Amino acid sequence: MSSPTRRIRIRRASLLAALAYAGAALAVLAPALVNGFPLLMKDSWRFLNEATGEYHWITSQFYGHFLRIFFGSSLWLVAAVQALLALYVLDTFFRRVCGASGIPAALAIAALALTSTLALFASTVMTDVLFGLGVVATVVLVLGDRSRLGDAGMAAVVALAAVAHPAAL
Repeated sequence: MSSPTRRIRIRRASLLAALAYAGAALAVLAPALVNGFPLLMKDSWRFLNEATGEYHWITSQFYGHFLRIFFGSSLWLVAAVQALLALYVLDTFFRRVCGASGIPAALAIAALALTSTLALFASTVMTDVLFGLGVVATVVLVLGDRSRLGDAGMAAVVALAAVAHPAAL
């Protein structure tokens, strides 16, 4: 196979993978997209108040600190960051634990988003998505192929889950 033909195939595969991950991201954000705004629950308002410095003793204030980063901007950024974190953790799981490559991993994430509560939690301004991602990250650390950089990322997700969602402790 000639070099230009090989480059075209590589570009085509890269484009297909990018489209698959974009589709997965849209699937993860589907409830917010259908709603026209990220979902909010009763507790969301408490966390948003904590972002302004009004703390409550019954919750971890860490998620409020996370929300403070986005204060004055759109809650769409919060949902997008949560969706990207979900994509990262689940992609790492499918690659390191299940041995999937890029496009099958992206398709599996999209399928999960459309058939489970993943998209609901990722589209909501709440800590709940972090608990589930922390559990999956722990599975990657215990069962996944070794990768120092990947292990550091998964350990960071576990730490984030532990401080942001008190039930994770």
